[in-house]
Amino acid sequence: DEDIHFGRRIEESSGCEDTTDTFDVTKPNGVEISGRTCAWVGAFDFRCDFDGAAENCPLTCGVCDSFHPSGAPSEASSDKPSSLPSMIHSQSPSLSPSKFSSGWGDVNNT
Repeated sequence: DEDIHFGRRIEESSGCEDTTDTFDVTKPNGVEISGRTCAWVGAFDFRCDFDGAAENCPLTCGVCDSFHPSGAPSEASSDKPSSLPSMIHSQSPSLSPSKFSSGWGDVNNT
């Protein structure tokens, strides 16, 4: 099952939860604000950048583990590229060079 939380799609079984307690955050300019909630953080996306916000509100800020690419390759292949690069480098080089178009023809043509 999926749920939408502050405009972000999450898996209900992800185990990612916001705190229900109040907490302090520190703005980028160093000003500390006391007694904030995840509802307050979620009202404006930029508040997730405040120190203490994402740590207390991972669901609201979209930083749950389910939002990040896995470090290891997936078991099943996909027909679409990942939105982010892999965390693990290939163990060996490709067997053939990549092909790309420079706009002046095939890169393999000389």
